Order: sequence, then C-alpha cells, then structure tokens
Amino acid sequence: MNLSCNSANYKFVHYRYLEAFAVAKRIISVFLFICIFIGVSALGLMKTSRNEAVRSDTGSGNLRILVNKTRGTIYDCNMQKLTNNDFEYKAVVKPEKSAIQKLNNVLSQDKFAPLYERLSKGNPVLADVPWELSDENIKSVRVFKRYSENQLAAHVIGYTDGSGKGVCGIEKSYDDILSQYDGECYARISTDAKGTVLSGCDIELFNDTSRSKGGVCLTIDRLIQEITENAMISCGVEKGAAVVVEVKTGEIKAMASLPSYDCGNVEQSLNDPGDPFINRAITPYSVGSVFKCFISAAALEQGDYSGFAYNCTGKETVNGTEFNCHEHNGHGKLDLEQALVNSCNTYFIKLTEELDPQIMLDQLVSFNFGLPTELAPGMISRSGVLPELNELTPAELANLSFGQGKLLATPLQVAMATACIANGGIYNEAVLVKGTVDESGVLQPFEKQGGGRRAVSEETAKKVRQYMRSVVENGSGRGGKPKNGTAGGKTATAQSGKISGDKEVLRTWFSGFFPAENPRYVITVLKEDGSSGARDCAPVFRKISEKITLLYNIS
Repeated sequence: MNLSCNSANYKFVHYRYLEAFAVAKRIISVFLFICIFIGVSALGLMKTSRNEAVRSDTGSGNLRILVNKTRGTIYDCNMQKLTNNDFEYKAVVKPEKSAIQKLNNVLSQDKFAPLYERLSKGNPVLADVPWELSDENIKSVRVFKRYSENQLAAHVIGYTDGSGKGVCGIEKSYDDILSQYDGECYARISTDAKGTVLSGCDIELFNDTSRSKGGVCLTIDRLIQEITENAMISCGVEKGAAVVVEVKTGEIKAMASLPSYDCGNVEQSLNDPGDPFINRAITPYSVGSVFKCFISAAALEQGDYSGFAYNCTGKETVNGTEFNCHEHNGHGKLDLEQALVNSCNTYFIKLTEELDPQIMLDQLVSFNFGLPTELAPGMISRSGVLPELNELTPAELANLSFGQGKLLATPLQVAMATACIANGGIYNEAVLVKGTVDESGVLQPFEKQGGGRRAVSEETAKKVRQYMRSVVENGSGRGGKPKNGTAGGKTATAQSGKISGDKEVLRTWFSGFFPAENPRYVITVLKEDGSSGARDCAPVFRKISEKITLLYNIS
C-alpha cells in the first residue's frame, strides 16, 4: 500500500492546489477550443454540404455529384492501416421509379424520407446504402471511411474539419503530407438545356482515390493499441491514460486516453463533461509514489545509499510540519529496497535530506522531468513541473521526495523515465513517427537520431530494477504481476488538491516493465479519479503485459 493514499495526513505547504489550478486552466482551454471549434465546424459543414450538392459542370450541361473524398493514410509500425481502414457503400440514384423502389427497400423510413423528397422533384441523390445496389439507374461504389466506428488511438490520430484539413493530432501535424494524397470520387449525369436529367443516360463514375496509399507511418502497434484500450475499459478506467513504450528504442507502441471521441463525428462530444478532447497521456498530473523510483536512482548516483537505514515510527516532522506514514504504527527499520517495497514516505523524506539537492534535481532532469517532448510537429507532451532549487524549502523537499508538492508529470514522462531504468540507465527520446509513405505504399523512414544518452549508471539501473521487481513480488504491486511472466513496477496514489463532494480527487498510477529479467516493454497507467494504484492501475498493467506476452511469444 502506498504512503500517499492517506490524504488527510499530508500537508503540502502552499502547493496543495497547484494541480487543481492546472485542471482549471485545462477546462478554460477546452471551453475556448469548443467555441473556436463550433465556428470552424459550422464553416466546414457548410463546405461539406456545398461539395456534396449536385451541381452543374461549367458549360457542360451535366450534373456532378461528389461521392467521396480521400486523404493520405496513417499507418501503424507494421504498415497496417489506422485510417482508411474500413469501407462503406454510396449510391448515386437517378429519379426513376425502379431506382426509388430499390432505395426504399434497403433504407429505414427516416433515412429514405428526405431522399425521396428530392427524388420526387426530379433530382438525383447521393445515399449511404448497406451494400451494392444493382439497377441501371443506380451507380453504387465502395469507398474508404476515413475513421473506423471505434477508431483506435483517436487522440494520436486526431481529426479533420469539413473541408478535409487536419485540426489536431497527426492529422494536423502532417496535414501537408496527408493532403498530398487527396483524391475524389464523383459521378456525372447528363442533363438537357433546362438541367433536367435525361432519361436513359448512364451515370458516369470518375475515381481518383488510388493515391491514398501515401501518408505517414507511426510507431504505434495497432494490436498493442487495441489491447491497451480494451484493458483500460475492462478495468473500469473511465478517465485516464496508458502508454506502452519499447524499452530499447523509445518507440511508443500504444498511447491511449479515456474518455475518447468519435473522430468522424466530433460534434457529438462537444458537451461531454468528461473532456474527451484532452489527451491525458501528455497532460501533467500529480505523480505520487511512482516518483520514489527516480529518487532512489538519484540517491544511488550520489553514493551507496542502498544500505541507508531509517527507523519508521509512523511520522516525521520537518520544520514544524508533520508528515504521517500510511502505516500509523510505523514500518520499523528499513533500507532503500524495503522502503520502496513498503512505499514509506517518511524514509524518503529522510533520504532526500542526505542528498545534495542540486545534484538530485539535475539527475531528475536527466530523466526528462520538467522538460517538454515534441512527438510530431506541433504535438507536444507538456513539461509538467519540477521545482527549482530556490523553491526547495525543507517542506517542499519532503513533498518532492515522495512525488507530491509542486511536482507534476505526464504519463508519457513517467513511462520514458521508467524505460530508462529498464534500459540499463540509457534514456531514449520518445518516438511516435517512423517516417512517410510514398504513393506506392513504400515506407520512407526518417533518419534515426543518435543513440540514447546515459542518465544513470548501469549498476544504479540494475538495483532500482531489482527494487521494482520486489514491489511486484512482495509489495503493493502484486496485482500487476502477470500470470505468464515476470515484471517490475511501482504503484502510486497521489493527492490532486481538487475536491469533489466531500472527498479529495486522487490520481492513481502504476508504472512498470516486463519481463523483469530482460525488459522489452514499459507500461504506465494513470487513472484520473481513482482509489489506489494497486486497485485501479496494477490490473491494467497485468492485462496488457499478459496479452502482449502471448501476442509476441515473449519469454
């Protein structure tokens, strides 16, 4: 059990409401986004309506109907489609009796009625149909749907406006590349001088959508993304995030945020109180006891603190401020490994008092805390907050020692720092995009940057990995232990400073790696309004790790 879960006993000395303030700022940002979005969407919808309207080709005496517009494809790391993956049927229908009857037979009345109103006035229509219809006065075509009904990685992918321009996510970051592969499918129908559809004429179809094979390739693994999203939902994470990272490369294999939204119909989520447009994987939160792993590493880098002994009596007083341990009677005498396994806050308070604070902060910066990460042009994982040296009063240092106070970090930051420990102390920058894809569907990989940088020694990383394995084997992380393998990790239950009803909202975490002996993947899970990391997030880690182990036969 984490020491940070007894929220009534911890005093944060002026900084208690920092995250609450950050949440308020996010709400304001979302409100402004909605206002702008409504205006942009209205314009976009107007454009869509005009584009899909039947209109005359200039000086030709023909009617032209836009059937579908396509855009470059976004692929996963295995060149499996994340967009343009599903199909639907469209039908151009002439105002002829046989065609009208066939359309009526396959559509519900609420969908047929507005189409019939136009058809009865002698106008052709474009209809969504469940399958290909056969009739001389109907031209059916199977077309790509930009987004799937339950679109994977929605916050990573983003969405487009009514004109087809990227609004956010990869759609916006690589709009110039994806739009290079735009295409149209349209129908043409002959008319007389008055614009009346000529009876007996064919519906001509023109299709220029084959170039949509070009686009962008991500490091996301479609199967791991699906496993991650399903695990979060099945474990009851209604608001939260999960990130899966490949240890050796820093490649992001899954990035999930809940609640999500429908990329193809974002309007329906505008009034959702769950703020589905926030990508929680790259949003800063209070961290809690997961941070003790990195404090441990910082201590081991300054000296051999593995044997540092402290007798936990259940409380510790710092400059008149009392900090209580979740174990009210105390844990007794602990060394560093035992303190991490038991998540003893008071131990870490005393440990950080032994350290040079500037060297400790420099070490935490080497894990990328307090720094932003650009995942794609304009797609930034925020820097969070790491206190400066002049802010580290004794009480603030005590809070930092167990991941509270001013400290804020994103799930991605925590995942990458955990990956550094799992990778023998080598920190790799997070990678989300592998390269571009040409018109023939061939990947053009980006030039790889230099190898990772050493953040901590191999010996330090090895010790912290062993400590984290002990947490899963013997401590609060037991719920994260996969049935088909081994793992190391750490739970956290952090105070947010935000009150809901008569209770403080807690941020719960689990961050770990698997297999324990030779780590392949790191998984970090956050629940925004949880009860404890052990109950909320460890089971998500376990489900994801078990399924990835089976999927890729990891031993």
